[in-house]
This record gives sequence, C-alpha cells and structure tokens, in this order.
Amino acid sequence: MIVRFASFALLCVFMLPVYAALPPKILHVLLTSPEASLDPALASDVQSLSINENIFDPPLHYDYLARPVQLQPNTLTAMPEVSADGKTYLLHVQPGIFFTPDAAFKGQARELIAEDYAYSIKRLYDPAIKSPWLFMFEGKLLGDEQLLLADKTKKFNPDRAIAGVQALERYTLRLQLKAPDNNFLFQLATPAVAAVAREVVEKYA
Repeated sequence: MIVRFASFALLCVFMLPVYAALPPKILHVLLTSPEASLDPALASDVQSLSINENIFDPPLHYDYLARPVQLQPNTLTAMPEVSADGKTYLLHVQPGIFFTPDAAFKGQARELIAEDYAYSIKRLYDPAIKSPWLFMFEGKLLGDEQLLLADKTKKFNPDRAIAGVQALERYTLRLQLKAPDNNFLFQLATPAVAAVAREVVEKYA
C-alpha cells in the first residue's frame, strides 16, 4: 500500500507540467440533463445546483474531510459570532475577495462586501423571482414582513431597511432572528445564500 501511494505521488509530480499547461479556470461538469438556472436565488434542480455550488460563494461551506462533517468559513474571517440567546449573528467578510470581472463593473475591480450578502438574502423575498428558497428565511428574520410590502412603484425594493439584515460596515453583516434556529448556520452554507453583485443583476435583468 505504501509503495502504491508513493508511486501515485511520483506520478502527480511528473504530471505537474502537464496540468500547468492546461487553460486556467475551466470547470468541467457532467450533466445528464440541461441546467434550469444559474441564478442562486432561483435554481433548485440538481444540475443547476451542481454548477452553482462551484461558481458562487455562500458565507459558509462544509469541511467534507472532517468527521463528522462540519461547517467552516468560506468568505468569512471566522465562523459567525452568535449571541447567547441564539438570535443575533455577526458575519465578518474577509477583505480582498473579488467578483469575476464583468462589464457591469465598468472596468473596476469589484470587492465582495457585507452589503452583497444583505442584498442577496433580500432578493429571495422578491415576488418576481419566486425563489424556492424563501422558506429558509421567511418569518424568521426580524422585520422581514416589510420586504414583502411593495413600494410606491409596486416593485420589490431591496433597499428597504429591516432589522434582521443589516450591513453594519463594509465587511460586517448582522442577521437577527425572531427566534433561535439551530439550522440557521447550515442555511448560510447553501448556494441560495451565495453573494451576487447587484450591478450585474440589474444590468442583465
């Protein structure tokens, strides 16, 4: 067994130049049927989720090598700080993470910030999207009933402030629940909560 492992290690070393010569940033995914959507707020089929979980970033993800499997920070500096009553979560976004360049950013590097997660969570409440993932938050976030009220234009308004979702500063997001929820951290590891840039969403509708 040791010999086989050593041989495999040597093979990997010799093949490094081959892998280095491959085009970078190409993800190959086997799909048995077409994906339905690449919008994290909308996608719920296995094919779409298999792609989205590799190209979008929720705050947390799973450490699959841990036994038992456990959550770990993805774009956060550490696991969320949870209040003693289990109702307030502080998320500290790691500085220096950037979205893939897009024309919507007008040639500027676009850093991931706390407001991106606030916007992405609020998007789940947009009745035009009809997100199948709304159940994870609806009725749980403090003041979220306000998100379901249309403004004067009769359109969903992601700028409506609620106590349950607040970007306190550039890299700090506070989420407040109406009651403790032991599953809440796991929901923060789902593709539906992945950050999307508002500029891109609005540019491509």
